[in-house]
Amino acid sequence: RLHRDLVRVLTREQGFEALLRVRASAGLEVEMYRGSFMVRTEQDVDLPAVDADKSLVAYIKHKDRLKEGEEVAFQCALLYTTSRGGQRRIRVHTLSLPVTSVMGNVFRGADLEAQMHSIVRGVVLGADRKMLEDPKRVKGAVTDACVSVLYAYRKYCATSSSTGQLILPEALKLMPLATLGFCKRWTATGMQHPSEWQTLAAQLAATGIEGLGREVVPRLVNLATREVVTCSADAMEDEAVLLLLEGDVGYLWLGTTSFQAQEQLFGHADAQRIQALVAGGWTPPGVAGVNRTYFVARGSVAETKLMGKLTEDRTQSGMSYVEFLCHIHRQIQNRFL
Repeated sequence: RLHRDLVRVLTREQGFEALLRVRASAGLEVEMYRGSFMVRTEQDVDLPAVDADKSLVAYIKHKDRLKEGEEVAFQCALLYTTSRGGQRRIRVHTLSLPVTSVMGNVFRGADLEAQMHSIVRGVVLGADRKMLEDPKRVKGAVTDACVSVLYAYRKYCATSSSTGQLILPEALKLMPLATLGFCKRWTATGMQHPSEWQTLAAQLAATGIEGLGREVVPRLVNLATREVVTCSADAMEDEAVLLLLEGDVGYLWLGTTSFQAQEQLFGHADAQRIQALVAGGWTPPGVAGVNRTYFVARGSVAETKLMGKLTEDRTQSGMSYVEFLCHIHRQIQNRFL
């Protein structure tokens, strides 16, 4: 992993001595920024280095009433020094969006990854150390934020539906799963050592949009079919060769009768040779973002730990996905009382 990290850090395009500012149309303003950076003024963000693997969140608030039908603009300007040639450059991105009073339009254009970045960073970076080391408070804050979003949709966009139904917006239908994944990851991290919470918080403070999804919601891939399957023990069939992806780490699991798939993937069906291959630095071809892979033997302690990472099952780290959906539904119903 050290070798791959060094290659990535030394070869990726970077900017140095960067200064970033986000601006918005009249009636809107930046309330705060969340990320790994230094703030000298309320408007500017100082970044010693900037690259494609990092991100930050700018929270926008209403200052005045906006007019229906008009458009508002958001502009992000970055002043930086290039890594090749030392040239001083400015990069500007501008986004224009229509103003609407229809809440359904807002939810229709929602971005799940950006929403989860906003929620997780707002909780993790806004918490003190005492709160970070209390998993119940952290999980409760993230879950409450998820409930607030889904409650607003239920209240303003799905009033005609029965209160006995859990109604989710199409763009955010996986928000409960992402929330559950974060809660389980946070709990499991603290089981190792309390200091690991600080490490995970630092990772979440700087990770990019795609990186957050990989960190909090493990993906289970059937390597034989190249399909993403349900992250549950139900997918661990005897004929399957599975790869669990968590962050930049992969966990390889072989079914007891998956000889045909092993032949197809490795050229043989010898589990010991496959284990030695993985220990030697093998990474799955065609699967991006994996820096290291571990072999998970059947009946081993590693398999028990792997089972604990399955988001949709009940584990020591938390409830199952179905149970969590019921919990979210009850929380939404309670807000109507």
